[in-house]
Amino acid sequence: MTSTITHLYNSLPNKDKPALIVQETVTYFQDEVFFRLAFEKEKRVSRLIEHFRGKPVQRVLFCDHFRNLAVDSPSMQVGVLDEDFFSLQDAADEDRKAAYLSGALVIVNNTEAGHRLDGYVRLFNRCVNTIFVMWDWDNHHWMSASAVLAVHSDLYVPTHRENLYALSRFNSVITEPVAALSVQWSRKFLAQHHDLMQTRSRSSEPLGLHVMYPGFVYRNRVISTLNQKVPSIGFSTQQFHSRTAADRLEEWCGHKSHWIVPVLNDVPTRMFDALISGGIPIVPEALRFFEPIREIDRRHILFYGPADIVAPDAIATKASAMFDQGGREKIMERHRYALANLHGDKSIERILAYAMEKFEIVP
Repeated sequence: MTSTITHLYNSLPNKDKPALIVQETVTYFQDEVFFRLAFEKEKRVSRLIEHFRGKPVQRVLFCDHFRNLAVDSPSMQVGVLDEDFFSLQDAADEDRKAAYLSGALVIVNNTEAGHRLDGYVRLFNRCVNTIFVMWDWDNHHWMSASAVLAVHSDLYVPTHRENLYALSRFNSVITEPVAALSVQWSRKFLAQHHDLMQTRSRSSEPLGLHVMYPGFVYRNRVISTLNQKVPSIGFSTQQFHSRTAADRLEEWCGHKSHWIVPVLNDVPTRMFDALISGGIPIVPEALRFFEPIREIDRRHILFYGPADIVAPDAIATKASAMFDQGGREKIMERHRYALANLHGDKSIERILAYAMEKFEIVP
């Protein structure tokens, strides 16, 4: 007798599609242009090594998305670029910005550079004494931008496991995935709000407001299905990012748990925001053994499957009971663990270590 699982697999419209995708990918990247591209990029990297070798990094510049992050080094001067920095107004603006970037190590997020590709590429090509580090948060689905950003960066840092072979052909100076850890609150700001984390009245309904992405039909159906039973799970708008840090933290601290629905089974930053604000993340079962989730104490996280999407009450109740049993002590235990291991400062520390090794920079 054919099992239901096998029957469903055999009913797929095109079972050979995944194999064809891999075959097409491998074939595409055999083109000789990729060798020539690698050769040219190696020449740029060699020039940068000659320029930076044996010297300490004097200036590190973050894009605006990373404005709440810090470097644990008194010798490094840290600056933050305006959100529209890569939108070039005219030749004089380009000259001024190129001069400002000269000699710096610049850590850029794909969102700001990806939406201003022309300006970013122009500055990359002009700034021959600048190390551009691209920390790409969307390499799992925004490949049209990721390919350009991988080519036009000196150190390419993906956030997710997807597309690594393809991206390594665009840039061989690629790291392992570095997770999109919590970046929306600085360490100093969080330290000033411990009382809020511990005393804020929290709802037993999981919070799960996600931005709608029209192309991801399955994800949108998951959110819509959950919303029928849990109104605090649903769709939000990009206006979330324009709210004050205090307003956002108060909302996160207003719930005992947070339901996480990734775009493409990625490890999303919001699950680290949940922990760092003292809450319990509820994440897909498929993420259980992914780094850094596999290291999180199982008393502070729950995993859901398809049955929980259709009937979320049981796991929501379990999350609420877990939170109540732990009380203030476990709120701060989750916060301290996330602050020590899952704050964006840890990712920056790791990325800087990679850059310093590759470009032979002294601490």
